[in-house]
Amino acid sequence: MASVGSVNLTIGIEGANARVRVRYTVHFDDFDRRSNLRYTEKCFIYGDDTNVGDSIFSGGNDSIPRGTLVYTAISSNGSSSIARDFTKLFSRHELDEDGWPDGQDDIRARVELTPRTPTSTRRKDSNLVRNNY
Repeated sequence: MASVGSVNLTIGIEGANARVRVRYTVHFDDFDRRSNLRYTEKCFIYGDDTNVGDSIFSGGNDSIPRGTLVYTAISSNGSSSIARDFTKLFSRHELDEDGWPDGQDDIRARVELTPRTPTSTRRKDSNLVRNNY
């Protein structure tokens, strides 16, 4: 079954905007390579409000509008791995996921691979990026 390597999230500030980049590698096993099993691949960012130090009013994780970087079908096509690299420009306001005036926003990227068979989704989160968006 396919797996996701380390997910790396970087966010660069460009004036009133923020450029989000997510990089990772999808690894395919022998079965995936032989069968060319198709997966639904989804990569998105979200506000992580479950860490120690978050306000008690933060609640759970927050979705980010337009936060999906990719939602597509992927298969090995005989390869053992495929490197993925996605970039998207957001306004800094869009990344202010919780609306609190303290300026700290915690953003993660998540990659999900769902085989197009009756089995479970594979998930992997990125590093946490904290900044004043």
